[in-house]
Amino acid sequence: DQSYASFDGVDQVLALSGSASMLSMQQIDTALAAGFYGIAVDTVALLDDSRWPAASHEVINQVLSAMSNGHSVMLHTARGRMDERISQTLDALHARGWSNERARQEGGRLLGQRLGEITRSILQQRPLRRLLLSGGDTSSQVTQVLAPAGLVVAARLTRGAPLCRFVAPDQPWLDGVEVALKGGQMGDANFFETARKGNHVIG
Repeated sequence: DQSYASFDGVDQVLALSGSASMLSMQQIDTALAAGFYGIAVDTVALLDDSRWPAASHEVINQVLSAMSNGHSVMLHTARGRMDERISQTLDALHARGWSNERARQEGGRLLGQRLGEITRSILQQRPLRRLLLSGGDTSSQVTQVLAPAGLVVAARLTRGAPLCRFVAPDQPWLDGVEVALKGGQMGDANFFETARKGNHVIG
């Protein structure tokens, strides 16, 4: 269907990557090279109940500041599997007495929820047309926190990750916002930049 094949670009996007895959690292690096403003999320602080309020406030302010200067923003929790934040986060959770399994499952879920709260706060303060979520668990947790009434497919973006639109009549700051939800292994290296620039297909 030709109507789904192409979509317009937007001035700026908020991208959030919660995947440690090597493809995600390439996608983050390509976005940063294309001019996205990169923010490395302090995952240890976000998972610490006493530090999380201040840490989230700092991330939100960084994003809003970068966006007010015209940048698209790339928030990331890891740049590849060797990112030291992964081992630091697991160490911090082990120090609480959590097992490896619990740290990966519950830690990942809690991190996704807190990233969702950060995303909600940003969208409430700065209306955006397009949001890009990468990492299967991150995408689902953030979407649960945003709690739209529904999602409709808006366009083809990459295999298995269409560009959708939030339906949220009770949340004007969310209603109509376009969102791409993708697993860490989906898309090519240019995924984030394509999602920002649009992809008018001729033919």
